Amino acid sequence: MMIYYHDLKDQFQLLIINPNNLLLLEKEITRAEAFRIMNTRNS
Repeated sequence: MMIYYHDLKDQFQLLIINPNNLLLLEKEITRAEAFRIMNTRNS
């Protein structure tokens, strides 16, 4: 499962996608939540 997030005019989206590129979840998140994800994800 892959987690991808991006910023569109200070609006952050959390996208959870399975290995077949099927979108499982799309959710608006705060800037703080986005940076928390970026700083805690495993490489």
